[in-house]
Amino acid sequence: MSLFAARVIGPVSPISSALRVQGAIPGAMVEVHAQPSGGGAESVVVRGTASSPDQLFGLLPGARLFRGDTLVAMQWLDGDKSGPTPETQVVQVLPAPATPDLGSLVIRSIPY
Repeated sequence: MSLFAARVIGPVSPISSALRVQGAIPGAMVEVHAQPSGGGAESVVVRGTASSPDQLFGLLPGARLFRGDTLVAMQWLDGDKSGPTPETQVVQVLPAPATPDLGSLVIRSIPY
């Protein structure tokens, strides 16, 4: 049996410390690879066991995301391996948000 590919859910930026992965089978080993936009070697940024089909995984220690990286997820279960995320569903790392993009904090209730 061939497994379906899992996928990363965006948006993702260089300041993201975790990635949301959908489509993993509970109990499967999940990996997310970052493929640099300028070429070069891809790196594993997430590795963990899925406990849910929609789960947040923290980045591996020392792993970093860079603007333009393409994120591809794969999963393994009982000797079966999925293919990588289809090209139509890959997520690209966006630029980090700038302060004006975040807007201002507005309190809509009376603070006590």
